Amino acid sequence: MKYKTLILLPLLLLACTLSAIGTPLPQDGRGALVATVKPTEQQTASPAPQVCQVKNGAGALNLRACGATSCPVVIALREGETLTQTQTVDGWLAVETAGGLRGWVNSKYCEVMK
Repeated sequence: MKYKTLILLPLLLLACTLSAIGTPLPQDGRGALVATVKPTEQQTASPAPQVCQVKNGAGALNLRACGATSCPVVIALREGETLTQTQTVDGWLAVETAGGLRGWVNSKYCEVMK
């Protein structure tokens, strides 16, 4: 019995690993991988995309890969540039530029347009 357990346990682990390999990752319509985040108390999903504009006096605003100052900068946005906001998480806005770049900006520097 002891030997059966020693043989069957690694086979079971291998089967579980192989079944996870075939699981597809989420992608957008262009084939790019997308992050999936479930809303918590600190984050809210916007019901419809809103438009915001980089505030005057902000100078260049960093579009980041994720919502934190430690995340890499994707591009520097110009003052007055218009962005489409899709989500808010802990003071960071998930946005898309007119050119289709997606990233995060600090909400303090992007004014929601009415």
